[in-house]
Amino acid sequence: MKVDLGFVNIFNCMLVLLRITGSVSVTITQTSPSYSPVCPEDDVVLTCQGTSNNTFLVFRASNGGTLQTVSNTSVINTDLNGIVLQWIGMNGTYLTATATISNIPLNMNGVIISCSTSGVFGTFAMEKVNITGDPPSVTNLTLTPLDNTSAILTWSTNEQPNCVSFYTIELDSENSTFLYNTSNSTPQQIISDLMIGQTYNITV
Repeated sequence: MKVDLGFVNIFNCMLVLLRITGSVSVTITQTSPSYSPVCPEDDVVLTCQGTSNNTFLVFRASNGGTLQTVSNTSVINTDLNGIVLQWIGMNGTYLTATATISNIPLNMNGVIISCSTSGVFGTFAMEKVNITGDPPSVTNLTLTPLDNTSAILTWSTNEQPNCVSFYTIELDSENSTFLYNTSNSTPQQIISDLMIGQTYNITV
């Protein structure tokens, strides 16, 4: 007996998996100090904030170290290769944590700190740490007479003003050397006890 099976139609089925989550957003910003680039040895704080149904924030740094997670159930301080992470709080689905670098060393210039509210494979917000380098040379030194024995010395600089405590001025003559320290970071200093006809070399 012959049995005709006919045509067997096979339909390819595509299984679609839907993962339903709440909306996720995350930011990280330098919240202290208020200026950038920062100065060497400043205490730098970056704040990560975001919305998520999760109860944790994941941090990573471009200078090495493993991913670190902080959450409302974790130890308050977690170390990420010299960066201290701290869980700040949770308001509904709004999460906040900080990354603090104390006495920031110059070799951390350019390090990128990232954080995510949606885990290792989620979207990371990034913030780059910028640190001033060696002080640049001053330019445009100008000595303007005030009277027969004094003058005001001014100059220009590209230095971050928050990174300057004071300037030192060295005044050299044929017979003596005088040192002046400015009282603040303002690029000017009154020079007194000058002598008419005397040649001076000035270094700032």
